[in-house]
Amino acid sequence: PGDPQDIITNDVDIDWSSQDDNPGDPENEDERDEDDDYTATDDADDVPIVGSLDVEKTVDNATATIGDILTYTLTVNVSEGTITNLDIDDTLPTGFIYQANSAVIVNNGDITFAGVNLADLEASGNAVLGAGNVLAIDIASLLNPGGSNGTANTADNLDVDSFQIQYQVLVSNNAVINNGDTETNSADADADGVPPDNDNVADVDIIEPELNITKIATDDTPHYGDIVTYTVRVEHVLPP
Repeated sequence: PGDPQDIITNDVDIDWSSQDDNPGDPENEDERDEDDDYTATDDADDVPIVGSLDVEKTVDNATATIGDILTYTLTVNVSEGTITNLDIDDTLPTGFIYQANSAVIVNNGDITFAGVNLADLEASGNAVLGAGNVLAIDIASLLNPGGSNGTANTADNLDVDSFQIQYQVLVSNNAVINNGDTETNSADADADGVPPDNDNVADVDIIEPELNITKIATDDTPHYGDIVTYTVRVEHVLPP
């Protein structure tokens, strides 16, 4: 069917010859008219091939506490054909620390990528952590032959298949991360010849241990001269 952003054109040229309304006596060579030549041209409206781009963002744990490692997954659905200049800007919450060299591409089926190290996107320059805690993932070109991920490919429609980008972050001991907070991670995506897909989010609820302090006396009705021992117990407990 072609690639996204391709333009399908359909032009027709017709050439023909015929005689005029008074061809003369065909038996008389002097009266026979020569054939007239004609040409006609027409074209249909151009038809652009519009592909698709859809990103779904998930996290392996919807609750976390300080020191936890979280794995985020971007499931990228792309139409059949060649997709160029795929850019994903993934904004991490403040205090979430990207783990170096953790960005990988998995479950890509038959989809191939030009110049990309699937096992380490940073190593091939396809993942860069920039200002504002934004993880920028840029892929110059990818090819989806169609029929990947167990789906059927037909000649009539652009097939849609997927691959996944995964990476890890550390929930740091930062003053802006507090018990009961909901930390939102948002990813925006665009590519040539397809509509952008923005505001793909995954939320994580922060749970921090709380101190539970209890005090116990060995004798709550002592007499004069008795020795009373107090015990103070301090425990970390997770909130309900």
